[in-house]
Amino acid sequence: MALRLGKIRINRLWGLVVAAIVLGLLATWLSVTYLKNREKAIEVQLQERAKGGATETVIVPTDDLPEGTVIQDGVVAGREIAVDLVYKDTLRVTDFDAISGMRLLRPVQKGRPLMREDIIDDTPKQFAQMITKGMRAVTVDIDDLNSISQMLKPGNFIDLNLIAPESGGTSGSQEALLFLQHVKVLATGAVTQANQGVRDDRQNASADILPQYSTVTLEVTPEEAAYIILAQQSGHIRATLRAVEDTDIASYPPVTSSRLIGFGKKTTTASSSNSGYVASSDRKVEYIVGGTAGAGSAPPINITVPGLPGMGMPAQPAAGMSGIPPIAASTASSAMNQSNSAVYSPR
Repeated sequence: MALRLGKIRINRLWGLVVAAIVLGLLATWLSVTYLKNREKAIEVQLQERAKGGATETVIVPTDDLPEGTVIQDGVVAGREIAVDLVYKDTLRVTDFDAISGMRLLRPVQKGRPLMREDIIDDTPKQFAQMITKGMRAVTVDIDDLNSISQMLKPGNFIDLNLIAPESGGTSGSQEALLFLQHVKVLATGAVTQANQGVRDDRQNASADILPQYSTVTLEVTPEEAAYIILAQQSGHIRATLRAVEDTDIASYPPVTSSRLIGFGKKTTTASSSNSGYVASSDRKVEYIVGGTAGAGSAPPINITVPGLPGMGMPAQPAAGMSGIPPIAASTASSAMNQSNSAVYSPR
């Protein structure tokens, strides 16, 4: 006799309840996992913000180091700083092998990132390796005056002025024009920025002796090099030294011999809307002729400067000057003419 098994009846409602519970538990687990991951991400972001963002490891002195200290293990260490505080010339820890054994060009402070210009690079280099790609080096002859009394140094920036005969001017008149600005000095004589800190043992180390040189080598574009070469053949080049941080570009017309006369005194009256230079014919020099102030001394007289339009000396002494011997008046007149000639004559 066969045994009959009854069918198990499952209530659909309970099935839905169980499925809902399983799905709820799964959703809870996914939510918790997401929140934990999000929390970790936020924590990492906060830590990076607290550090100032991404960092890079640079070389810093472990103590205040004097000039001439040899870079080696123990005197420098690695330090993480924000990437936006790392300059192009800042030395990274990856540069340590390249600078190990070199000496400091100047004193450095503890904890401050080392810069390439702090290090004396004794490695022999060709001068061509110091020129920026796309630029050219051109050498200019100079004298003591044009070298700022031999105080011009490699790495300085200068402006170049050309002094040449004035275009369309009279015979002997000249003009000075500013034709190149913010030009970098690569070398003074044979001294470059890489070796200027190395002292010659043959010199007295205790004496501050400036190396003498008669040329400067400049870093310019190929076109600027052509202008400088032509300028050397056309007139005299005069250099003016710029401040280290000065990058402004000046603008003014060429200075001519005609503009030179009357330069230096400007109108400053309130009725004048535009300040301008006083014409030379309006300028006067007061010559005080006579002895010390007091009774019997001649009063000062205004005499127009000789040698300019409408100017001349009176034929007879003015009132109150009869006591001056004729030879003294003649000598004064001659001296004034010589003085005026030295000031106002064109170059």
